[in-house]
Amino acid sequence: MKTLVAFALAASLATPLHLGAQQQGSVNEDEDAFPLAPARHLQFDEHEGTWVSLDVSPDGKTIVFELLGDLYRMSIAGGKAQCIVCGLPFDSQPAYSPDGSMISFVSDRSGNENLWVARGDGTEPRQLSTLDDNSVFISPAWSADGKSIYVSRFKPDINAFELFRYGLDDSSAEQITHAKATPLTPKPYRTSALGAAASPDGRFLYYASKTGLGFDDDNVFPLWHIVRRNLATGDEETVVNAEGSAFRPQVSPDGRFLAYATRFQGKTGLRIRNLTNDEDAWLIYPIQRDDQEASASRDLIPRYAFTPDNESVVLNYGGLIHRIDLASRDVSTIPFDVHVDLPMGPYLRQSIREDTGPVRARLIQTPSQSTDGKRLVFSALAHVYDYVAR
Repeated sequence: MKTLVAFALAASLATPLHLGAQQQGSVNEDEDAFPLAPARHLQFDEHEGTWVSLDVSPDGKTIVFELLGDLYRMSIAGGKAQCIVCGLPFDSQPAYSPDGSMISFVSDRSGNENLWVARGDGTEPRQLSTLDDNSVFISPAWSADGKSIYVSRFKPDINAFELFRYGLDDSSAEQITHAKATPLTPKPYRTSALGAAASPDGRFLYYASKTGLGFDDDNVFPLWHIVRRNLATGDEETVVNAEGSAFRPQVSPDGRFLAYATRFQGKTGLRIRNLTNDEDAWLIYPIQRDDQEASASRDLIPRYAFTPDNESVVLNYGGLIHRIDLASRDVSTIPFDVHVDLPMGPYLRQSIREDTGPVRARLIQTPSQSTDGKRLVFSALAHVYDYVAR
């Protein structure tokens, strides 16, 4: 399996970070173009990807997914993927609106990471949030009525994740959860909220919650649990606790099932809970390593999705996109073929001439003089030298 992280790292090192740019192809290029133009392109064909967040269209015909900072669309049967949001910016975490006409995603094209929306084919991108404070946006998810988007934001100043709602009609944000309830709230008691999922009837919002710092080196499990928030009253209740934490909830289109991730014996898998009778069982185990001990800047596992018929779940693990049947637990692979074309900034490597002549030692160690005072033995530059006075 190709190591896509290396390609992503090479691209990021070669391109100044957080520089917005107009998209190529499907995106308008006639106004507000960023002055940085691509100086070169990294091109290759790829059939695998790691940490691929995806979503399934409401009609069940299309998958939208991210790969190396671009967004792609393809048939749910697999095959050739079309880049619909591509270019210099890093675009990620796409999600379909309930009617399938739009997608939401996270992009740094404005110069800072923000929440964006576009048409389902990637055209007419529009910025919803307008922050410039180094916030990290994570896991956008549409409301049931399609009029707003929930998204978590990591705030470095308090080391916590907070949940916000952005309406499509303007760029104002409603804060749903507060990590720092009062100025006197101690750090260990701050509450983070990550990876929201709205119930289809619009009554509830599910998300992972954690008490304590957003990320910390001193972790004692369980770290995360899943809560259900009544959107009318604001009341919350815990619906899933697990020894290896519970996180990244997704609700089936008919509202009957709740899928979530948890860690068991050092590996992470997906479980599914029947919200009618609370039956809970493994859906697939294992999938991939979660991000509980790190920054979770793109959630604790990548986004996955139920199919509209409520019969299967589509997710990425092991470099491939898979479809898991809920009834039989059978797994099938959805192959994808991507022609990656990554625009990059100018080549910044500089040629520096290396001197090959004598080197003056500026520091010597453990000098020792002979009894007649004519010789000096010392070490320098990892060698031992004998100096004779003239």
